[in-house]
Amino acid sequence: MHTYLAENGVAALTSQFQIAVNFTQDPQLACNAAYIGDAIVVGLCDMATPSVNFAYDSVIVMHEYTHGAVDKTSQLAMPSVDDWGLMGMPGALNEAYADFFPSTFLNDPVIGRHVAPAIGMGPSMRNLDDFHGCPDDLVGESHDDGRIWASANWAAFKASNKDPQLVKAVLEAMVSLSSTPPSLTPRPSPCRSPAPIPRACWRPSTRPTRATA
Repeated sequence: MHTYLAENGVAALTSQFQIAVNFTQDPQLACNAAYIGDAIVVGLCDMATPSVNFAYDSVIVMHEYTHGAVDKTSQLAMPSVDDWGLMGMPGALNEAYADFFPSTFLNDPVIGRHVAPAIGMGPSMRNLDDFHGCPDDLVGESHDDGRIWASANWAAFKASNKDPQLVKAVLEAMVSLSSTPPSLTPRPSPCRSPAPIPRACWRPSTRPTRATA
């Protein structure tokens, strides 16, 4: 994954990340994987029957490595609160890129094919062939909201006959972003204003907590 990103324009990515596999000490991480500041933690989920090792799902490890690449380039921020309320799209973009680039590398739109069935999430965690749109599919959770940008880029990738130049263009766009991209700067709208929020714009997520990778 490092070579793939470097060949497509992230030549400055020289950081070395520590990685912990077969992690079981924290139940939330044991059945998940995470990039945590220059380190990647990959769980061994003993709570699943039979147990499942997230390290065996290559796209999961690549997903977390791509978070590291984002962290060392555009540094897309986690959700924050501003004058208009919660702004979570930088985090959603972070998740979108972490799904999209491994999928293009593997030529496979499925995220979590190995681990998802074992932990009760169905055939996959996410599938970029499942197109998601804005605002209908915004739910306020970064992995779910990231499917909007990831699936759009995947659709473009397929429409281009999987042209490597498209991957490079998306990567260059990602690197050019700031931690809070100007295009995502909150501005008054029916869904982001001091006035009472219309019910159609208020879409709280009622989904249970689950592994997200």
